[in-house]
Amino acid sequence: MKLSPIAITEVPTRFRAFTHKRSADFWLFESSIWLHMFASSLISIFIPILMLTAGFSLHEVILFYILYHALDIPANYLGRYVTHKYGAKLAIVLGTIFSIIFFVLYSQISDWSQLIWMALFYALYDGLYYTASLYIFIGSTKDPENTGENTGILHLVVRSASLLGPILGSALVIASEGNRLVVVAVVITMFILSLLPLLFIKEIETKPEKKPLNARTFFNNPREIKNHLSFGLYKIHEAVEGVIFPVFIFLTFENLSSVAVLAILIPVVSLLFSYAAGHIKRSQREKIIMIGAGLLALVWLLRFFIDSQLLLYASSIATGLFTLFVLVPLDANMFLRGAERGALSASMYRNVSSMTAKLILYIVLYFTVAVFEIPFGLAIIALLGLIYVNYRYLHWRDAQPGEPTSVPGLPKN
Repeated sequence: MKLSPIAITEVPTRFRAFTHKRSADFWLFESSIWLHMFASSLISIFIPILMLTAGFSLHEVILFYILYHALDIPANYLGRYVTHKYGAKLAIVLGTIFSIIFFVLYSQISDWSQLIWMALFYALYDGLYYTASLYIFIGSTKDPENTGENTGILHLVVRSASLLGPILGSALVIASEGNRLVVVAVVITMFILSLLPLLFIKEIETKPEKKPLNARTFFNNPREIKNHLSFGLYKIHEAVEGVIFPVFIFLTFENLSSVAVLAILIPVVSLLFSYAAGHIKRSQREKIIMIGAGLLALVWLLRFFIDSQLLLYASSIATGLFTLFVLVPLDANMFLRGAERGALSASMYRNVSSMTAKLILYIVLYFTVAVFEIPFGLAIIALLGLIYVNYRYLHWRDAQPGEPTSVPGLPKN
């Protein structure tokens, strides 16, 4: 995908045209997402760091993430049940309540036994909130032609919140000298505010009529296998980038400010290109994913040889950009398929794929001594695997007559 100066200058015009095509309910839902992601991004990158400063060892922090991801997998099935039975709004409210309980526990954590309860409530939050919110987003995409654009907007919303949140969160963490209670109080307030726009949503379907597909039925197509295997491999990179790399930065430079700068830099470039990435042509998505994964693997390889703080920060800016080449087209493919095969099934299995891949990563890390070299290498292997999966899929797709896109019947674009 080439981003010429003309294409970039057209983004504001395209964005204004896009806004007029969406209902008030769509923007209420996006407002809720923005407030929620803003609250989460205030402290999310600091969660493992503040656990270390509270006296926990790195292996205990990794064990927390193992417990969290192991519990999250069944929690997604609970999220699917609540959404199907009672509606997405209730699932989002319950998920938000569980997130508040998690952060209350997090602000008071002092011994290892509390990690189990923290992992449980964090898993319940993730399983309920993200299954339900993604169901609403996928279900609201009625026109396949707008899927890429919708996905770009979603990432724009998330990235903008992820840029502003860490700025305030970093200031609070530094000003309070790592006092978790101060930051958590702000986070909880924002979580509560994020529920208010949901009260006014009227037209968006929040309770599915169709029964969700079981795993055997859902994954009976090479496209689903390719999309979810790709997503799981990408999430290994994301977990190393979002959890292990900040810990590496903190332990290397031994101050919270170094992580605070990292938290602000990561979403800067991606914010600028999120909407533009939504206009990648359907027929080119797998190729763009392969290019993005290759560039990310190169960044991880270079990090083995970088010992400069400035260059490490520059590498984070690069990953913020290259990540879009993978995640936006991959999400667009998954959301497009989900709109056809069932939004609730697609949202739940997307989360399960993510959590299963990251669970494997953390289990490997728990039993290794080289807690930085190994995950950096695993990120490279996962990204190379992502390239291979999409390369094999392209050969399969080209051999299928009349199947030029991710969804049968759509015109080649």
